[in-house]
Amino acid sequence: MKTKLTLFVAVIAVALFLSGCASSITVMPVDPVVANIGILKQGELMGNNRDYRFGEVPKELEGLNFVRMDARGKNEFPASSLHYEYRVRGKFKVYVLVVTDPVDGSELISDGWKKTEYTMKVAGNPILVYEKIVSNGRFKMISGGHWAYMLAGEIPIKIEE
Repeated sequence: MKTKLTLFVAVIAVALFLSGCASSITVMPVDPVVANIGILKQGELMGNNRDYRFGEVPKELEGLNFVRMDARGKNEFPASSLHYEYRVRGKFKVYVLVVTDPVDGSELISDGWKKTEYTMKVAGNPILVYEKIVSNGRFKMISGGHWAYMLAGEIPIKIEE
């Protein structure tokens, strides 16, 4: 009886592990920029090298983790180099925050992202929000604008050192 109980507990533990209890997002910056994790809320710093702060945040997104990176000026590095890779373990919904300066994120649609009705503003620039269900794998996030596309989710996000 004890052996069956031990086996049952082991099977449950493996099932919980595989069902997403160990879900995670790990971000691997490609650019030589500072990346860290912020919490989506009004007044939170949006980037590491600019003093822009989020205005009102939709209640559905408030409290989510997001990837905060440096912004690029118009004469700094090619804008296409604003990117990072991220590794996903599990299956869950993530969001991407797109500062519309000068892009709108529409190129994300061909990669399975769906534009949501959520919007925010920072320094007069609208921020559009896209969503996608992701599952196990490695992905790239590339922005053609002055700001990196900011990945956000309920799952804790880690920065790989």
